[in-house]
Amino acid sequence: MTQYIHDVWTTDQGLPANTVQALLQTQDGYLWVGTEEGIVRFDGVRFVEFDAARTPGIEDDFVYAFLEDRSRNLWIGTQGGLTRYSNGEFRTYGIRDGLPSESVRSLFEDSEGTLWMGTQAGGLTRFRDGKFWTYAAAHGFPDGLVRTIIEDHLGQLWVGIRGGGLCRLSDNQLLVFGKEDGLPSNDIFSLCEDRAGVLWIGTMGQGLVEYKDGTFKTYSTADGLGGDAVTDISEDRDGNLWIATYGGGLCRFRNGMIDAFAVRGDTADNVVTSICEDREGGLWFGAKAGGLNRFRDGKFTAFSPAEGLSHGMVYAVCESRDGSLWIGTQGGGVNRLKDGRFTRVTTKDGLSSDTINALHEDRTGALWVGTAGKGLDRLKDGKITHHSTGGGPASDWVLSICEDSSGCLWIATYEGLHRFEKGQFRTYTTRDGLPTMSILSLCMGRDGSLWLGSLGGLTRFRDGQFHTYTTADGLCSNSILKVWEDREGTLWIGSHGGGISRLRQGVFTSYTVSAGLHDRSAFQFEEDSAGNLWVGCNRGIYTVSRKALDDFADKKTRSIACIAYDRADGMVRSECNAGSPGSCRTQDGRLWFATAGALLAIDPGRIQRNQIVPPVHIEQVIVDQKPVSVSQNPVLSDGRTGFEFHYTALSMLVPGRVRFRYRLVGFDRDWVDAGVRRVAYYTNLAPGNYTFEVTASNDDGIWNGAGASLTFYLKPRFYQTYPFYALCALTIALGAVGVHLLRVRQAEARERELVIRVDHAMAKVQVLSGLLPICASCKKIRDDKGYWTQIENYIHEHSHAEFSHGICPDCMGKLYPEFSPRATAHDAPAETETS
Repeated sequence: MTQYIHDVWTTDQGLPANTVQALLQTQDGYLWVGTEEGIVRFDGVRFVEFDAARTPGIEDDFVYAFLEDRSRNLWIGTQGGLTRYSNGEFRTYGIRDGLPSESVRSLFEDSEGTLWMGTQAGGLTRFRDGKFWTYAAAHGFPDGLVRTIIEDHLGQLWVGIRGGGLCRLSDNQLLVFGKEDGLPSNDIFSLCEDRAGVLWIGTMGQGLVEYKDGTFKTYSTADGLGGDAVTDISEDRDGNLWIATYGGGLCRFRNGMIDAFAVRGDTADNVVTSICEDREGGLWFGAKAGGLNRFRDGKFTAFSPAEGLSHGMVYAVCESRDGSLWIGTQGGGVNRLKDGRFTRVTTKDGLSSDTINALHEDRTGALWVGTAGKGLDRLKDGKITHHSTGGGPASDWVLSICEDSSGCLWIATYEGLHRFEKGQFRTYTTRDGLPTMSILSLCMGRDGSLWLGSLGGLTRFRDGQFHTYTTADGLCSNSILKVWEDREGTLWIGSHGGGISRLRQGVFTSYTVSAGLHDRSAFQFEEDSAGNLWVGCNRGIYTVSRKALDDFADKKTRSIACIAYDRADGMVRSECNAGSPGSCRTQDGRLWFATAGALLAIDPGRIQRNQIVPPVHIEQVIVDQKPVSVSQNPVLSDGRTGFEFHYTALSMLVPGRVRFRYRLVGFDRDWVDAGVRRVAYYTNLAPGNYTFEVTASNDDGIWNGAGASLTFYLKPRFYQTYPFYALCALTIALGAVGVHLLRVRQAEARERELVIRVDHAMAKVQVLSGLLPICASCKKIRDDKGYWTQIENYIHEHSHAEFSHGICPDCMGKLYPEFSPRATAHDAPAETETS
């Protein structure tokens, strides 16, 4: 049971109270949690509270029981009556409606749709056709509080009564079982019929009772039960029977064996009150002071100190020829896992150190143990022999061990590379061609080459010569943590910070985070039976298909897709360790990884994808910071500018990995990838019809194709309506006509004014023409002084009038003597214009 993933929610995570008394997952996917402080709806991420102070229709916050009927109404048994939740509204029934007591302790709906309940007043109450009726002592029903009600496969109703024993109601016939019939106690708290038709009975103080073939059989703490007060019983999809106890935690009954799990050290935390299995297989249970709890299976299996491992910090793991596992730990020595049991070898048994960095089992079956600063130990037939390089602690800090075809051992340390043969060490240093003295990883290739990973790159040792490859040769990084060869002879190189490289046929291909890699560093490599590559790193473990890696190397694709795993999948801690070997594949196909919290086992062929499609709901729409109804297509008034759409998807298994896409039809052209965000924002939408659509996927990428949608209409403001547009058009047209008429009138007025001015000017011209003594021939003007010349120019510039001239008497006499007037007329004085 310790290998289940155990999740806990308390007031620290938003639960209104740590006392959880009732649990139910409704058909829409929500988990309902009954507490002493009200009703809580949970979607795996957010708690929504409903209480008497803030929710109309709720009259009491102390919740005892939940039930969802066939019409999807939610019924809540509370200390203040029977409450129904339907279509988003609550209504409470009480004594005024015929309920015998306000305190409703148990609820059940039978196969005919009748609602049954147990109340504080005693008796069994039936609610049908809107009316309450109670089986009481007057009808032969035992006195006492009805704590539990179920219906068996034959349609018989079974009722557990505190102090009144066990009752069976069939065809209106009541049969009572008590201590005289073999029951160990008349205080019955819980009932469950399993898939085999066996009735299980939880008593208050006398353990778990099995009723089969007319016989009662009792299981108690002597049989492994955590406590003898059984508060709830439930059978899961795998046929395990789960037993909630008062003070003894949660117990599992499987194959005739009982395992107990203590929630915490405190007795109050181990008062388990209720059990509920969700649609994805998670087992939820509530505790009196321990909050909301859940057990679920992980994709991985972790072996930690809780399972007997000497220390959770694991550095190395390798398989022995007999199928057992050797495990090197930090501070816990060497562990051996065989037939599900751990044994250990430590300094107390003769090891040089309890911190083990490297392990290797040679061809003779001897286990070589590389320690942290204490050299090399050999373990064979229960005997330990010690070997030291003689170069001091750094030289005895063993980081990796491998064996060549001749049986010689190669040892990597912080002070060079060492060859161990026939009890003698031969040391290689930078003087021999090593790029650096600190050698972090060793790998013996199929062609006999020894590959070394160091902070100076990737080095190949062959025929007595060292050759080093660096980033200049295409290597992803010069800080190499792991070198590993797959079954095809391809070399994989894990770096610190630069991703991973593949060396095939002399060509390097590098894979980085920008190409889709899950992490920048790689400590471990393994290959499953399908050829997929598994990589251990600081952020967990990820797998990538060989085809994806090859396609990227062949430039058929520009990215690779990785599937990542972490604590949500069963890892105690997400960090993997870079021991030697930090991982291994055993004969049964399982992959084992050394991590910072446990030894991790992965069975790739048995990893199950979550195929449950998550229900999607639009929970709330907020417009300008005010919620609007989402029960029907809303019509929103004009002037709205800010829109929030709050949505959720009910996949409880790993809710943090649920992903969303949404779009607003009428605004968005494409779907918006929201990631894990559960709210969408829009501003300044134009008036019109819109449909908000949202869909989601579960933790394994299974999408809900239908999703959820909400259609709404946003009313326009008056200035956004067609009448306003028509009014504007009419106003513009009338304005244009008015402006045109005004301009015509102004033009006519200017024309009239011009005519008047011209007429007035012409009148003056006519007067002057008759008065000016200008000669048409010699232009002689008597007493001219330039004045009339200016008048003539002005008249020519400002009018179309033609200035006519006469002929002076002198020119007249010369030019036209025949018309010349009398000489006396020439000297006649000119008329003068008066004003």
